[in-house]
Amino acid sequence: MPGYLPTACLANGLDVGGPQNVYTEAGSLTWLKGKNTFKFGGSYFHMRHNHTFGAYENGYYESPDMNSLLAGQINFFAQAINPRGHVPGDTYSQTADGPFQPPSFTRHYHYNELAGFAQDTLKWSPKLSFHLWYSLGILRRAAQPRKRALL
Repeated sequence: MPGYLPTACLANGLDVGGPQNVYTEAGSLTWLKGKNTFKFGGSYFHMRHNHTFGAYENGYYESPDMNSLLAGQINFFAQAINPRGHVPGDTYSQTADGPFQPPSFTRHYHYNELAGFAQDTLKWSPKLSFHLWYSLGILRRAAQPRKRALL
């Protein structure tokens, strides 16, 4: 049964990408006190990227004709399976590990970024001001949640 470009390459898939959920919040506060101007602020950015990789998602089965296919006679078979933690050379037991199933081609990446700043401006005279500035940013690389087992 022909799939999506089955004779060209088994790595061709239809869907790639997925939804992104992006949340951001930012704010600042200015406070005037005598000759000082204090400014404080911060921001938070959160992104969830649910990405589906389409390559090798579709199986490919080759049979001489439709009657052979309906009779279960397949000449060539290529399908990705979930190894459930096994590596090549390990024994796979269907009673202990369960039946073969396709793997999940979807990954969920999360990214967080937190930043803040504080500034003090001292107006010494109408023509002279001093600025004291401090900023802090905490970046976290994109990571997958640890809920699911490794494939």
